[in-house]
Amino acid sequence: MKRTFCTVLIFYLFSTANSVNAQEQDWGALISGTYDAGYDSYWLWDSTRSVVFENDTMVRPILVTLWYPAKKSPQSSVMSTGEYFEIESKKNGLEKISLAYRNYNLDALTYGLLGKEAHELDETEREIFKAYLRQPTFVMKDAPIVKNDFPVIIYHQGFGASFEDNSILAQFLARNGYIVLGSSFFAENLEDMGVDGRNQSVKDIALLIEHAANLPSADTSKVALVGHSGGAQACILAKSGNIDSVQLVVAIETTQEIFGIADTRWKDFTEPVLKSRRAFNVPLLALTTHLASFQLYDYLTHSDRYYITFPQSLNHNEFVSQGIDAGFLDRKIHGESSTLYDQQDLVNYTKVNQYILAFLNWKLGNDSSAANLFKEDSYSLNMDFETPLVTQLTKGTTNVEPYNFHSSLPITPKQTWQLARSNHPDSLVFALEYFFPRQEKNPVFNDIFAFSLISQLLEEGDTTLSKRLFQFYKSRQIPISERFISIGRFSVLMGRQNYAVKCIENLLILEPNNETAKSLLKELRNE
Repeated sequence: MKRTFCTVLIFYLFSTANSVNAQEQDWGALISGTYDAGYDSYWLWDSTRSVVFENDTMVRPILVTLWYPAKKSPQSSVMSTGEYFEIESKKNGLEKISLAYRNYNLDALTYGLLGKEAHELDETEREIFKAYLRQPTFVMKDAPIVKNDFPVIIYHQGFGASFEDNSILAQFLARNGYIVLGSSFFAENLEDMGVDGRNQSVKDIALLIEHAANLPSADTSKVALVGHSGGAQACILAKSGNIDSVQLVVAIETTQEIFGIADTRWKDFTEPVLKSRRAFNVPLLALTTHLASFQLYDYLTHSDRYYITFPQSLNHNEFVSQGIDAGFLDRKIHGESSTLYDQQDLVNYTKVNQYILAFLNWKLGNDSSAANLFKEDSYSLNMDFETPLVTQLTKGTTNVEPYNFHSSLPITPKQTWQLARSNHPDSLVFALEYFFPRQEKNPVFNDIFAFSLISQLLEEGDTTLSKRLFQFYKSRQIPISERFISIGRFSVLMGRQNYAVKCIENLLILEPNNETAKSLLKELRNE
């Protein structure tokens, strides 16, 4: 999402003395490890590319963010959060662009933490944000790197995020023996300094891997890509684009996992991956919610794939540390203490990171004991869906076993999609009707899952089954109509006007007398 920033106010928030004591989030096990974590950032140039900034064409600058295994020294000191944003440089004409990028990221941080742009903050929110910038991190600056051969991780933040959006994961990996590199990943035309997530990101990833060969203690024979949201999409695109040095990919909540391949919102991601899927020949770890069907990943048959799903209560941004911090600051603003719900989000975020570390240790470090975490789980009627679930697909396989009506096991999201495409739609409706009163927390009864399934069927031309499923969800008081409306409205905010129109048109196919949809469609067409 494109945002504007106010340079004067950002400077005020970043530099004014603070009278509020910083209260830190308790990250528990995520600040443990064999080493201390060090941090540095600096700018590189890619002379093979150019960008346009303020109507001037310049050689592409690359911000490098670097977390690494460190040891304390008399010169080292603990960083504050605000010091992540000390990225200004006056070298080689970088003064304007580095300042603009600092301001963009501080504004992205404000929005990510507080849901507001900097100029919208009230006095209490400003003071709390300033306190947040001044709180100590768990990394050191000016600390020497440990001499060893450490695997290299390229981390890519999501669309609209600031570059340190998952700093807790980065320092956690550094503490446990990994060098973590990130960048700015912005698009060629810098009207918006948010991440590109597509071709420019892929080239930046390749450049970071090349640059890592010059870093002390970096073992570039062991390279992994880790990304969140749009950054995860970029990592998959990069490996699909034949970057041979990459040995595994970790995709954290791209969002696309929940939706069908026919969904046009990710066409510029799914189509290139499918076209080049033979090149994706390394292990993939995908982490998202229980709603996922993983249709795209199922086609990556040259890869061993491990799917870890989490409760729907862990929302998209809470898969990164900034989202957990946002909940913490929200409670602080409203004078509230932590709830069991918030504590469980932190528990699940911790598990996300522990799965990632275990996967890296297994696949890059040959720690065979870590493989035990990735044994496949089975559905059962007594499961509560409040814990992570593991699914595996080995090379050469495209999907899970079809649903067996002779068993007493509940139907899974992937099996629901399979049955929807089979010649037995009556069987699918029967299964949903049978299990709804017995397992209402099953993700197949979630309105987002229902929207995804029905929308894909409509795109594939199966109006009859779409209507039957729509009526099933409506009759069970699942707010499927409201979900079509909300996704339509959200698509407008995201600049996807055509998709919004299609979304509401689909609802009217299913529910012709929906007056809210009629009114919204008229409004969208007039715009």
